[in-house]
Amino acid sequence: TLLSCWVRFSSTAFADVQGNAVVAVPFSSIIDVKYVPTTFVPDTTAPALVAFAIDMTASTMSLTFSEPVKGISFRPQNTLTLQSASNQSAASQSVTLASTVPSISTNGLVMNFSLATADVILIKASGQLATSVGNTFASITTGLVTDLASSPNSVAAISTGAALQAL
Repeated sequence: TLLSCWVRFSSTAFADVQGNAVVAVPFSSIIDVKYVPTTFVPDTTAPALVAFAIDMTASTMSLTFSEPVKGISFRPQNTLTLQSASNQSAASQSVTLASTVPSISTNGLVMNFSLATADVILIKASGQLATSVGNTFASITTGLVTDLASSPNSVAAISTGAALQAL
């Protein structure tokens, strides 16, 4: 909001083309109205899943997003589906993670986590899912994760009809 956003900097932070120092906006606990922004545009852009990798030997996954996401909001359980084709209607196999509930406290572009044993068993039992890049695709719902905005934006869904292929 306008009242929760402001800029503070020292006189050495910037200089003009002639080398003259900028007038400092002093650091203090008092917010001077003249230093509050005149406009504020909140973050309304949803993060997007841009890449993912899965290691079935180590039973781990790594998801990369378009912007930093909040680790404590990351919930792959019932929101992340692995499928053997880009279009689930054509997929011979799919598994929605039902038991994986990681505890991630750090925020960032990448969420690394271990798959629950029950989910690994289901994936491996399918026989035709996540055995190569060619049969490893992911779809997600908006409940997977949120960004760090003060009013958090949910991740953009990836439909089961246009799933993202693993790296």
